[in-house]
Amino acid sequence: MRIKEARQLRGRARDVARSVAAWRERRAADVDQPVRHVVPDLGVVAVAQRAPRTIDELRKVRGLDGRHYKGVVAEGLLGAVATSDQLPPLEVDAARRDNGNDVRAAVTLVSAWVAQLSRDIDLDPTLVGTRSDIEDLVRGVADAKMTTGWRHQVVGGPVETYLVGGLHWLSTVVAACCWNRVASELERPSALPVEVGGPR
Repeated sequence: MRIKEARQLRGRARDVARSVAAWRERRAADVDQPVRHVVPDLGVVAVAQRAPRTIDELRKVRGLDGRHYKGVVAEGLLGAVATSDQLPPLEVDAARRDNGNDVRAAVTLVSAWVAQLSRDIDLDPTLVGTRSDIEDLVRGVADAKMTTGWRHQVVGGPVETYLVGGLHWLSTVVAACCWNRVASELERPSALPVEVGGPR
């Protein structure tokens, strides 16, 4: 889920957040506005936590304002809450990677690899993916930015393959990548040490 604050939700609250976020995407497309102008991220999380069933309950949700309590917006929010139990389960939940040291280590290794790769192809590393994007990929978040398009082709696909091999394989790949970079730099004349001052 792309809403950072919603990633800690569990059970029904998480399903409600998914449903509300999906409705928000559709509504934003209909009115040609950014999704956060329709409902802010914190509003989505607050709705998920309280799961309002009526307008009165919706008014008690923090993070919303008057425009959310009436018309199609109120209907959309309440409808998203009501139908949240009809969502298919997230496949990633069954095979979600650990949230502990392994994930942090993998994110660090992948970040190093992405930084090196970005330099090699002359791209800004943040354009390829931020640390948050990399963490989403490593954790197996379903709609992670690096799972689609050119980012998946350049980074996501290879990283997913490396992760199957475990951290040892991934660390070996990163080490090899970094060593190749160092070796290529040392081959450049400008990279060779120059003695200053001549022999003593």
